[in-house]
Order: sequence, then C-alpha cells, then structure tokens
Amino acid sequence: MKDNSRKRLFSIFLIFLLVFSNFFSTLTGKAASENTKAKDLFISEYIEGTSNNKAIELFNGTGKDVDLSSYSVELYSNGKTTTTSALRLEGKLNDGELFVIAHPSANDTIKEHANITNGGVANFNGDDAIVLKYNDEIIDVFGKVGVQQE
Repeated sequence: MKDNSRKRLFSIFLIFLLVFSNFFSTLTGKAASENTKAKDLFISEYIEGTSNNKAIELFNGTGKDVDLSSYSVELYSNGKTTTTSALRLEGKLNDGELFVIAHPSANDTIKEHANITNGGVANFNGDDAIVLKYNDEIIDVFGKVGVQQE
C-alpha cells in the first residue's frame, strides 16, 4: 500500500514538473522573443510577378530609426560577379517600418506601397542576386552572387 502511494505521489510530482517546466519555457521564450532585435536592416520580401511587377522590400527591426544614406542595394544579373545595377538609398527608415523599391512599370497595386521606383535594381528574374550593403559591406543577400540558376 505504501509503495502505491509513493508511486502515485511520484507520478503527480512528475506531471506537475512537466507542466510547470513547459509553462515556464513558454513564458521565457515569449519574453525573449519580445526583446530580440535585428542587428541591421534585411531583405524581407522579394516580389517577382509577371512582366515588370517586381519589388524588393527591406525591413527595419533594429529597435531604432536608421539613416539610409549608408545603405545600397545591388543587382547581380545572370550569375555575374560584378554589379549590374546599384541604388544608393536616401532618407530615414523608422523602426518597425518597411522600405519598398518597385519597378517603375509595376502595376499600381505594387507601386502604391513603394517608397521609390527604380528600373535598375528592381529589374531582376529568378536567377539574379540582390545584395543589401551598409557602408559597402554585405549585410543581406537574396540569391547567390556568381551563380546562374538553371
């Protein structure tokens, strides 16, 4: 009888421990994610629709407003290792906001969200690479520079 009581008590303790540890890890995980900030801007979306319906979206999740004058976006077309087109950014991007570069011939729905239109860097297809730089240092890449996808 004492053996069954000990087993039951031990089982209840284990259940409590499992539930509590799961609950605690959920709370700490949530708190940690709320405090996580990006180190820098990053390419958050790449839109390649039909024809010239193309756009690149950058996101600022750094926790602070960012002066864009030190940033540039570069296009490397068809597996090239040299820049096909480059765009030096201007202005300020507030924390939590997006900066959208759209092709000037994109449809109105895309252009409504654009901060700027540019037919150079926003003139890509599926085998091109897009590079985001800060002070000429690569901070994010979409695609592979120097590799032409087949």
